Amino acid sequence: QMPLKALLEVYLKHRISVTTRRSKNRLDRRMGRLHLLDGLAIAVLNIDEIIEVIRTSDTAEAARDRLKTVFDLSELQSDYILELRLRRLTRFSLIELETEADTLRKEIANLQQLLGSDELVKRLVSKELDEVAAEFGDARRTQLIDSEGVTISRKAVQVTQLEDSPATVTLDALGNLFRAEPSTQTASVAGTSISTSLRKDVGLVTSKGRIIRVHVSDLPAMSAGVSTNASSADKFLGLSGESVVGIADWLSDDTYALGTTNGVVKRLSGPFPDKEEVGLIGLKDGDKIVAFTVAADDTELCFVTSSANLLIFPAKSVRPQGLSASGMSGISSPESLVISFGVVDSGSNLVTAANSSLALGSTDSGAIKITPVANYPRKGRGTQGVRCHRFLKNQDQLYFAALSSPSPVLLNLDGSELPVIEIDQRRDGSGVAIDDYLAAAY
Repeated sequence: QMPLKALLEVYLKHRISVTTRRSKNRLDRRMGRLHLLDGLAIAVLNIDEIIEVIRTSDTAEAARDRLKTVFDLSELQSDYILELRLRRLTRFSLIELETEADTLRKEIANLQQLLGSDELVKRLVSKELDEVAAEFGDARRTQLIDSEGVTISRKAVQVTQLEDSPATVTLDALGNLFRAEPSTQTASVAGTSISTSLRKDVGLVTSKGRIIRVHVSDLPAMSAGVSTNASSADKFLGLSGESVVGIADWLSDDTYALGTTNGVVKRLSGPFPDKEEVGLIGLKDGDKIVAFTVAADDTELCFVTSSANLLIFPAKSVRPQGLSASGMSGISSPESLVISFGVVDSGSNLVTAANSSLALGSTDSGAIKITPVANYPRKGRGTQGVRCHRFLKNQDQLYFAALSSPSPVLLNLDGSELPVIEIDQRRDGSGVAIDDYLAAAY
């Protein structure tokens, strides 16, 4: 049995370790974000040249190499610029970028100073423990007696019930991540939500096939009716070259499904191991996860490709596998990539948007079509499925596809609602032209 002093020493060492790892993680995120901002500032100062380089490059790889050579950018910076839509890139303000960069540099300096001094880390641990004691501490429950048997402490026992606070964690349709009280009504758009509590952990699933453990209380808090506290999930994790595609309750025993750009499907079951980060699938080079969702045996899974092929099949046809497994064939798509994956809900609609693959960034908004998912036939896993959108002249790809509610809401890149589009019962119609680029639908 461990003596009290030794027990307290072990706990303090644990708190020091947690504080150090947390600070290193925050430092890495801020340094990664600052690196991207430096590249973004160069792009804003040379916006015309940047656009010209991208437009005159035959492939994304060629554009990346030219950006690195001409503007002395790193591969991460080049990829970040290429992944931004032109409309967003041209709206960045150099002053705003410099302001954010200055803030990050100050935070980085403070974190580096903290991590460089054991004494500062111990002071921070002490301060945090004092704050916890002030908020949750209760009266002593034992009497202190001196060597002569005289009671020197006889305070009334006051028991404080420490109840965990319920919370809802949401990854919305525009990629914003936040937590809120279950009763809070927010202005954020719909998305995936998890009912949990402040002291629990959730996992953020990235396109590179990993799930990163995050404490709920560390997430941005959303106030009632206000969305300004929400943060991009990618920015929250400081990601570059990958994005957050789903969330999960770390300890839940739910069964999940994921789909990749190469048409691979995999199901796996929780809870996840007691680690900070876990790999979910053995991805092949160049493959990425498109989406991650809860998928019970009685549900249906849906793939949509950039060539406008749709495949719906029973989730139970995909046997749950271990974390290291590479999944199995979902949709056969040798000449195109999967752009949407999800679980079909009752009354779901399929929202698709087509344009030209030669268009630069978000300059071609193309045509949108909304069709009930019930109109599409079900096919077996591993097949090519059926056509879900007919391309018009100068159109050769779907740039957007998503499963939506029976009454879809369409959003542009700024998060503003687009005009209502009538439901098209034809499963392979060509849709209607729109004036704004479709970024999200729910």
